[in-house]
Amino acid sequence: IVDATQELLNGVAQYIDKYIIVRGTVQTLPEDVSAELYSYAGEILAGTAYAPLRPQFAGAAGKPYIVKEKAETLFVSTGGSDPYHIAYLTSAAAAELFPRVDVVCGTYSPDYEALLALSAEHPGIQVRSSVDDMAGLMAEADLAVTAGGTTLYELAAVGVPSVIYSMSDDQAIDCALFKEKGLGFYVGDVRPKAEGGGENSPAPDNSADPAVIRALLDKLSGLKDDRPARQRASRRMRERVEGKGAGRLADALFDLACVMM
Repeated sequence: IVDATQELLNGVAQYIDKYIIVRGTVQTLPEDVSAELYSYAGEILAGTAYAPLRPQFAGAAGKPYIVKEKAETLFVSTGGSDPYHIAYLTSAAAAELFPRVDVVCGTYSPDYEALLALSAEHPGIQVRSSVDDMAGLMAEADLAVTAGGTTLYELAAVGVPSVIYSMSDDQAIDCALFKEKGLGFYVGDVRPKAEGGGENSPAPDNSADPAVIRALLDKLSGLKDDRPARQRASRRMRERVEGKGAGRLADALFDLACVMM
């Protein structure tokens, strides 16, 4: 049971005698799950040691990652759909800072064609989709831009210093904790704020909050020549996330299955 709420566990407890609670992030177990319900679980697997990453990232932990004197290659990943157009809004400006900008973008992104057009104008921008060796591509980067999802944990396993943003309440908690622990450079929540609306009210064009985009680009500019800051972040990321969570989860599930047989 991953990221279980108390309501879910109440339902499960009626039918299942043994289960495992998994929260493979930097967050603690959610406060709305009571200690009493924890006791029903066969195991509670919490923390980044149980982050369920792809097998290629288990191998990345054993490979050296070199933090260069000056960052030259930027990795940009904005999720499958990029609803707030982060890649498009940042890539052209980033190309002025870095000789190479790798933009990982699915063909279903609303900005896919526009990004291809940008790459034609800026030779340093390379739009990549359907990447098989993601760990290898990340290892070539000196800095990264990503949201607070699974990609952030993959970058941590490789050791790529990352400027991060959130686009959901859950991601905002993760990103704030990454910043607090010195694991990443959080610049804010990109969800647009409509004039006169609430904090997360959508703007008419659904583009990212321009203040956060400016903060993101400013942070990239500052980190480009700040090797000590990138070294500290890279070291802490690799200490916290070593990419073997999926194997640990598989072992735990196998052990649980054996007990229940």
